[in-house]
Amino acid sequence: MGGRLVITDRTERIVTAHWGPLYLPLFLDSATLDALEVVDREEGALIRRYPDGITVVALVPELPLAPLPAGLRDKTAEMFGRHAPGVLGVATVIAGRGFFPSLIRSIVSGAAMMSRTRVPQKTFAEAESAIEWAAQLPRQRPEIAGERSAIVEAVRAMAADHGAELR
Repeated sequence: MGGRLVITDRTERIVTAHWGPLYLPLFLDSATLDALEVVDREEGALIRRYPDGITVVALVPELPLAPLPAGLRDKTAEMFGRHAPGVLGVATVIAGRGFFPSLIRSIVSGAAMMSRTRVPQKTFAEAESAIEWAAQLPRQRPEIAGERSAIVEAVRAMAADHGAELR
């Protein structure tokens, strides 16, 4: 089908990319308001480009635990509410094995269950499962399902190129 991964922004803390309507922010460090501003801008641009909807697969490699900056939760909720009409689903990959990555995945899953959105959300330990889930969402473009193996390979390569590991 011929899709490809397009890197759209790169900072010390985040790399953003997309494969058609599949938005793939890769967090290289703990979440910050600056990184969230990049996501907000890029996600908005992609929604305008794909008015039938985009899917977000947020990629978080195993990172040291750090407190969230003040205002991050509020900014995330505001951004999510604003973009929700243009989002088919959100997969969050919290990579890593062991207690702490599992704990973080549980917290993220619990927060998603408590949110008041109709946007499907799911948390994963690895990128492959997240992309499989995203490919099966209602209204998902067929090329995402058809190219999911290539997408997984490209995402892993992008992470490796930036010193991040997504198991």
